Amino acid sequence: MKNICLYLWASFGILLIASVHVAADDIKDITYLSSEKLKQSDLKLIWLADNWRYHAGDDSAWANPDHDDSGWESVHPAL
Repeated sequence: MKNICLYLWASFGILLIASVHVAADDIKDITYLSSEKLKQSDLKLIWLADNWRYHAGDDSAWANPDHDDSGWESVHPAL
């Protein structure tokens, strides 16, 4: 019985986490992540599930924070 309850609570927790969704239109601030910010911060957890954009290919110019990615597809990389 304990195993079943534990399994149900774990499943509920996973489903709850997986169901978190924030529409890209609701996001007003963009945070740029850099190695320097990570070194200066005591941040231990980084939430990477929101506001991602995808475009097939590989171009080093895309690493520039000023690069216009407004035409790229919005994706949510949550599993």
